[in-house]
Amino acid sequence: MEEPDNEKSIYLWLQAACHYPNMTLDDAIEYLSAWSSRTNQVQALYYHYVHMVLKEMEGISLKKAGRRD
Repeated sequence: MEEPDNEKSIYLWLQAACHYPNMTLDDAIEYLSAWSSRTNQVQALYYHYVHMVLKEMEGISLKKAGRRD
């Protein structure tokens, strides 16, 4: 990304990443973590938080699915 601290660039990256089949939630979290640590922008912190919650929910779903087996 050419402008990693530009909010518009990050937003466009997130939109594109949603449609990229090889992008994982872990990849997005890694990128968003770096962005939120470099800047104190509310949007960076928000997207990082939301993706961390999604990751946690994914783990909970996997644990519940494992109990059913």
